[in-house]
Amino acid sequence: MHTYVVGIIIDCPELILFFIGLYYVIVGVFAFAKKTDIPDIDARLRRFAVIVPAHNEGAVISQLLKSISYQRYPRSKIDVFVVADRCTDNTARIAVSYGAAVLEKNTQTYGKAKAVEYAINHILSLDTSYDSVMVFDADNVPEENCIFRINDMLNCGYRVVQCRVDAKNPNENWLTAAYSVWHILESRFGKLGCHNLGMGCKLSGTGFAINMDVLRECPWDCDSMAEDLEYTMKLGLKGIKPGFAAKAVVYDEKPASFKTSVMQRCRWAQGIVDVQGRYGYTLLRHGKFGLWLSLYGDFLGQFTYAIFLLISIFSTVSIIFDYSFALCELWVQPVSYIALNVYLGLGALCGFAGLVIDKKLNRYTILNLFGLMLYMLSWIPIGIAGAFRHNKKEWYHTEHTGSL
Repeated sequence: MHTYVVGIIIDCPELILFFIGLYYVIVGVFAFAKKTDIPDIDARLRRFAVIVPAHNEGAVISQLLKSISYQRYPRSKIDVFVVADRCTDNTARIAVSYGAAVLEKNTQTYGKAKAVEYAINHILSLDTSYDSVMVFDADNVPEENCIFRINDMLNCGYRVVQCRVDAKNPNENWLTAAYSVWHILESRFGKLGCHNLGMGCKLSGTGFAINMDVLRECPWDCDSMAEDLEYTMKLGLKGIKPGFAAKAVVYDEKPASFKTSVMQRCRWAQGIVDVQGRYGYTLLRHGKFGLWLSLYGDFLGQFTYAIFLLISIFSTVSIIFDYSFALCELWVQPVSYIALNVYLGLGALCGFAGLVIDKKLNRYTILNLFGLMLYMLSWIPIGIAGAFRHNKKEWYHTEHTGSL
């Protein structure tokens, strides 16, 4: 009886994780469906206020501002506001040289969420009328048609739009290459599939646009370390579903140092757990289960896939060598073993097809398969560490070098 109870205690969490992982894979399958977004009859060129939160970003901000000036979108329809958040370098001077309005922020509250809020409040107080605000990180480089694509999606009736984020420096080393592949997978499994299913998508922290009427209806008053996710939850509770502009691409510099990557992802995990604590129960009470699952989309899909990849390996060893592993007893059964490997195979197939479609499958990606697996498996301890540190509010600034 004791062994039976222990087995149930072990099997139940594993089954829950399995079905959650399967959910992400099934959503990813719908990324290959075709969804036609039709612009309104009164399609127009909106006027954008572009917000750039920056803390000592002198090494990279010129790349962003130059890429904005090269946009095919009419320059007269774009005003750039750089929030110099307690900067001690030449960030503000560079921004001014490119014609951006610089908002000096030296308050005690710092970090990206508060910098964006500071800029939004300033923009709302101006006499100038804007249709939408757009947020880019200082290290970003948007493709030249990015804002046009965002505008097209807004003209399709979406009030909030997220563009596709990719790595700016994918070939710097194995880690940045892994980030690049992860962005492709996350865009498909976590955003495009949800968009095609009509569920909306979550914001990614950069490369998103919000209509001004939305900001008045749902103010940006985020204070977590995952402000993008927090605002997505606020939007979802008001029934506002962000659209995903898969053809609008912005490139983001990724950490080349594993230590920096761990600190960055630990901060993400902290923010995710913090936001879940604030909104999880409310989402479930309102029946927004899909939105609740999107809380964990950045790492839970990878977390579950990495866990079950390990379980599949140990289960296969158990079957071949007739050796028992504690967490594999359920998965050595014929039906569950087949289901497990169908899930893993379907996930791998969708990932492979996505890389082919997005032209990311090359010799370097294939040779870096071990690096990608290491990156994914590292989410297990990082996610756990972040969960235990979710009450800590220290903001960690990721330094950028301007790598292209």
